[in-house]
Amino acid sequence: IAGLGTCTIAVSVTATTEDIYTNTSGNLFIDTNDTGNNAEDILSVTSKPPAPSSCATPVVLATWTMPVAGQGSDGPPPSYTTKPPSDVAFATASSGLTGSGSESIVTGGVTTNAWQITDVFTDTATAPGFGAPYFQFAVDSSNYGGIRITLETNQLTNSAWGANNNNNIFIYSSTDNVTYTLVSTTDVSKGSWQPAITTSADASGVSTTYFRVTASARNQATSSLLLDNITLDGCPRPDVPTLSKSFSPTSVVEGGASVLTFTLGNPNSSALTGVGFSDTLPAGLEVNDPNGLSSSCSVGSLTGGTLSATAGGSSISLSGATLSANAVCTIQVSVLGVEPGSHTNVSDSITSTETGPNTTPTGYGTSTLTVISPPEITKAFEANDVFTGEDTTLTFSIFNPNTTTALTGVSFTDSLPAGLTVASPNGLTGSCGGGTITAVAASGTVSLSGATLAAGSSCTFSVDVTGVTIGVKNNSVQVSSTNGGTGNTATASVLVRDVAAEISFLKQVGPSATGPWSTFLAIETGGDVYYRFTIENTGDVTLEDVDITEDVAIVPALDVSTCAWEDGDANPLTAPFDLPAADLDEGHIATCVLGPVVAALGDNDNTASATGVYNGDDYSDTSTATYATTGLTLVKDASPETYSTAGETITYSYLVTNTGFAPLQGPVTVDDDKIVLPNEVVCQAVSLALVGVNPGDGDNFLDPGESVTCTADYEIVAGDLTAGSVTNIAQASVGGVDSNQDT
Repeated sequence: IAGLGTCTIAVSVTATTEDIYTNTSGNLFIDTNDTGNNAEDILSVTSKPPAPSSCATPVVLATWTMPVAGQGSDGPPPSYTTKPPSDVAFATASSGLTGSGSESIVTGGVTTNAWQITDVFTDTATAPGFGAPYFQFAVDSSNYGGIRITLETNQLTNSAWGANNNNNIFIYSSTDNVTYTLVSTTDVSKGSWQPAITTSADASGVSTTYFRVTASARNQATSSLLLDNITLDGCPRPDVPTLSKSFSPTSVVEGGASVLTFTLGNPNSSALTGVGFSDTLPAGLEVNDPNGLSSSCSVGSLTGGTLSATAGGSSISLSGATLSANAVCTIQVSVLGVEPGSHTNVSDSITSTETGPNTTPTGYGTSTLTVISPPEITKAFEANDVFTGEDTTLTFSIFNPNTTTALTGVSFTDSLPAGLTVASPNGLTGSCGGGTITAVAASGTVSLSGATLAAGSSCTFSVDVTGVTIGVKNNSVQVSSTNGGTGNTATASVLVRDVAAEISFLKQVGPSATGPWSTFLAIETGGDVYYRFTIENTGDVTLEDVDITEDVAIVPALDVSTCAWEDGDANPLTAPFDLPAADLDEGHIATCVLGPVVAALGDNDNTASATGVYNGDDYSDTSTATYATTGLTLVKDASPETYSTAGETITYSYLVTNTGFAPLQGPVTVDDDKIVLPNEVVCQAVSLALVGVNPGDGDNFLDPGESVTCTADYEIVAGDLTAGSVTNIAQASVGGVDSNQDT
């Protein structure tokens, strides 16, 4: 760098967070020599818009009056005397001197002391430029615009100033302390304090504003210039608008609506434009349909802009509005509570073109809406059915499904259906949240009132009811609460019936003493047949003198009185016996097995009856079991009946006929010792069976008298020529029954 020369190095920086940053460089080095000199500057970073460049009442940012004591009595250069605003981070004074210059705090100021520079001021009538000598003032102007400086000057008479009208005060301003712009030239007289000079900075809305004050002396050498009563002022950014919000009411039933009110305020004496905010409702809340959107003002007006709240959505917003001076306005929208719970809603910050967003607690709204679910009720009868004149217990259970909110005023009234009454005594047990339970004996009403259920809690109580008339009694009740609204409807049913005596009897037949058992048995003539008798008390009372009688005698006859009875729990019984009504065990069932008898040819039905006595009356049931003997006949024919050469084909025809008394389940098969693969015997489907030349019934059973024809081909071999004849043996099978062998 040349002697008395300067150089400038510039670099761009970016800030991502709002703050006031003080940046101090390291020391300046010449080769390895530390000069001890460094530089410092302050950068204010904000998202707020620039402050206005003019205003009716500027705010004093800092003063320098050089008092004899206290704040600002130091120097030179002196500290500020006052710096009223809290949002002004700094206000500093400094100086620039030539090699022969000096500065001091001297007496003889306007009131007390003054700041003096004695130096060689430029010998020119025009602006000398912003170099030394000069007084410099810097102020944080990040929150202010239209920065001005006001000061008083005195050019000492004993100094080498020029004649009056040849001396000028020059004021420059800068935003970066590098480039300065001349903003004021004032011709002054020497030898006395001159009227105050006021001038504005060249630029507005910057983070730091600098002023330099210098002078010119026509054809003079060293001169002394004094400053006093220096004031820096500016135009503040308007106060940010305010926003608050509230729900009314603060709690609603699930599916209920609350009015959400936003209150907007402009604390300034001038209008704010571009006013807006947005609000996203939390999950569980949505804009109602209709949305009830409206705005009004108690002071001033809210005009222009776009106000939006789409029904069914979660977004509420205002943009581009104008809020008049000192206005207080409200915006209202209807909000629906769709999910239970406590829903806290926080809006975004309100903003305006002049102020930017208000990020303080006064700039956004917070309110909570509690959505309350109604109570839930269940009910049940202890018994599915009761006899007329008997009681059963009716139980009610009520649950509060809310996790944070107690339900108050829980109540219901249950009107019992006709044919049910509250028992006497009513058998009331349990309680419910301190409520009053009313169940008057012999009445038709059970009610609850004034109960309180804590969040997530439940209650249960029961009363006895009496079945008065027969029939299915369907009973419904709906629960409600004061703050949760109407809940669900619970339904329970009970059958009221008269006492009934009933008996059920089943007779079955089987091939062995252990079955298998059915009401029909197909068996070959001469086979063993067994009978099983089962009696069940299907009524409500004990049956006495239970026994069986044969309506049609078993063939060949058996004595049913010899039956070894036992109940369903394997306890032995002796007929006649008592059979209790059904309960949890099987004592109401009795069985016995008789046999064997030899199966007689034919279709043999056997009917028996079981009888029991209740209250002197007989109750009976009848059952029939059948066995039928089986028979199957095979008749075989060959065509042709003679052969003479090997390779000839003999076609066999097999007529299979059910000659017994029991239907036989198909299919029909025939086994022939001469028919081997790849040849086989092919039989008609049983559904195509004939009775003589007429069709059968077309089912899949070969019924008595029905016939099916089967066929097969046999090829003569050389051995058959030698043997002189072909002899084969065939046998048919249907449903487990084999026919005769036909040769």
